[in-house]
Amino acid sequence: MPIIYVMLPTYNEKDNVKIIIPQILSRHPDIKIIAVDDNSPDGTGNILDELAAQSNDRIIVLHRQEKGRGTAGIDGFKKALELGAEYILEMDADGSHDPSYINELLNVVINENYDIAVGSRYIATGGISDRGWWRNITSDIANFYNRFFLRLDHIKDTSGGYKCYKRKVLEAIDLGTLVSRGYSIGAEILYRSNKKGFKIKEIPIIFHNRTTGKSKTNTSEYFRYIWTVFVIWFGNIINIRVIHLFLAGLIGAVVNLLMFLWLVEVKNLNYIISGAIALFLNMLINLFTEKIHASLNRIKSDKSYLKFFISFIATIFMNSFLLWMMIDIAGLSILLSALIVIFIIASLNFVFNRAWIFASPARAEVYYKEVPANFYEDQLNPAEVGSFRAWYHRTRYKKLANFVEKNTTNISDLKIADLGCGSCNWNINHLPVTGVDVNKGMLELGIKTGRLIDFKEAPLDDTGLPDSGYDVVIAAEVLEHMTNPDAFFNEINRILKPGGKFLVTVPYDFFPSPFYVLFNIHCFIKGYIFEDEYYKHRCGHVLHFSKKSLKKVLSENAFKVNKMFIVNSFLIYSSTIKV
Repeated sequence: MPIIYVMLPTYNEKDNVKIIIPQILSRHPDIKIIAVDDNSPDGTGNILDELAAQSNDRIIVLHRQEKGRGTAGIDGFKKALELGAEYILEMDADGSHDPSYINELLNVVINENYDIAVGSRYIATGGISDRGWWRNITSDIANFYNRFFLRLDHIKDTSGGYKCYKRKVLEAIDLGTLVSRGYSIGAEILYRSNKKGFKIKEIPIIFHNRTTGKSKTNTSEYFRYIWTVFVIWFGNIINIRVIHLFLAGLIGAVVNLLMFLWLVEVKNLNYIISGAIALFLNMLINLFTEKIHASLNRIKSDKSYLKFFISFIATIFMNSFLLWMMIDIAGLSILLSALIVIFIIASLNFVFNRAWIFASPARAEVYYKEVPANFYEDQLNPAEVGSFRAWYHRTRYKKLANFVEKNTTNISDLKIADLGCGSCNWNINHLPVTGVDVNKGMLELGIKTGRLIDFKEAPLDDTGLPDSGYDVVIAAEVLEHMTNPDAFFNEINRILKPGGKFLVTVPYDFFPSPFYVLFNIHCFIKGYIFEDEYYKHRCGHVLHFSKKSLKKVLSENAFKVNKMFIVNSFLIYSSTIKV
């Protein structure tokens, strides 16, 4: 028999515990309850003791003087582990969490090989009943805040308190080191569990507003929640690596400033030459203090000497230009000008060194195999990704659909292959498309939605499609990920009929396009502030295109370019014919 405990924190819930505890015990014969009462003034603790006395040892009551949802949860979980619990549920005692979902939550962790089951208000068929608009808004804000700062994008409901854990989860996250003392404990546990790789599944629940008693949330709780989540995030990014980089940058900046002032004020050297010398010394120091020396092997192996040299020359020119602007044009003092310029140059150096020179490519297929099947569906949902991003993707798919139709005739009679199609969201007119991708879940979703008629789960340079079998081949924002573009083009030439069309789109990933600037800023924030490895490697982009470079690579691979244009300064569209 499994050992199952429900952790039930209580404070002033004397009427509700009389109702909910019998309902919980009736759901499973092996369930026991650990009720954690924070010395409720209304006598909830006494009622719990009475219920425990009648429960045949199925109810354990912890009486505490301390108050707080977070610490109550920690104490309750520790007690459950102490008693040998294999599965631990948590839920609220106010009636908002219906005990009828208990067996579904247990089934997820016992029979479906997941480590955590989350009762979710924000997935299909889930929802909230009879709750005021203000509580709904605060809940939505908390959920968005958690997902943004704690990198829980794949979990729709991060702020709820109805969950079931396997024992190993609570043992692994080290309950004694949790920082939450209030309602943020649920988000913190999800955050730590997610970092350790535990599998999480959401099931839909209907959340009911309490009918008796008073909510414990207030303004101070809201602020504590916001502060605690920030502390959790900040504690994650301030680690040894970040401290090391900060100190390295600080040392380099101080040396840069002192050397510059010494050359200008003591040696009376021209400030442009002084700035170049000081900057060169700064970059040498960074090579030895930022652990960049550990990356020099990568420079040798990927022949990035040219990148480093270009970066150095560009930085020297930028440094000189900024000093001239500050001192000669703006009339600022040498000291103030030096401080401003050093800050700007140090920031730019960090971005270029980490994101360009020393970055190693991440093979995109590895990432896309793991993403959820509905990933691209979510990109269209403002509630998931924000209004601007949802608008961008809707516009992108619509433009791609129009592009395909305008560059083909009798399209319904043609055989079309989309390489790297995902769930083929662009195919809003349900053209007869065969998809190729490494993510089977996305391909199956494409079939289910009618956007694909067939699919192959295969790498894009070895699709398994028939020779000369297709009139049109589409590669929408795929080419930039290809670590072996020659093999990719050979595969396209193999499956495309003579005279067939290859329709390709790529990001306009070349300075000074808006895409180049915004994309690199986005990758820097997500990668180095939020520690997302995929974004550290620029989302697997290993090739970068302007119109000229795209035309060149297409021509070299036996494709004649008919049309090529840039859309919204972000994407390059090209229609080509196989020669």
